[in-house]
Amino acid sequence: VLADLNDPGNAGTLLRSADAFGCLGVVLGSLGADPHQPKVVRAAMGAIFRMPFTLGEPETVALAAAEAGFEIAGLSAAGESIELAVWPNRQALVAGHERHGLGRWKGICARLLAIPMRGPAESLNAAVAGSIALFQASKRPIVD
Repeated sequence: VLADLNDPGNAGTLLRSADAFGCLGVVLGSLGADPHQPKVVRAAMGAIFRMPFTLGEPETVALAAAEAGFEIAGLSAAGESIELAVWPNRQALVAGHERHGLGRWKGICARLLAIPMRGPAESLNAAVAGSIALFQASKRPIVD
């Protein structure tokens, strides 16, 4: 889930990463970049034609996730270490907005996950953080 990401490069990159790491689909927050914008399409490098995606609102996504048995986790510096996370069989991952973090999407997250950083940087670029999290999720054992 892309939490209203405004930067089309970040949105396209995360569509590409979702495709690369085996996601079932992507939800783009309705207040974010237009998925058909040329920079999104370029950054997605073809993934936009393979990866199912839709626009969504937090409440609608929360209801659909609950009905389909998905847990929703958000990326946040205040969360538990992503290195220790146990990934359920059905996991939705919310990557925060470039400036506002999870924003209006935080309330639908059952848990928060953090990417441990050794250096003094306060945060990572949305596409970088989301891609790291997708990679981490793809290599963890899946449990029901």
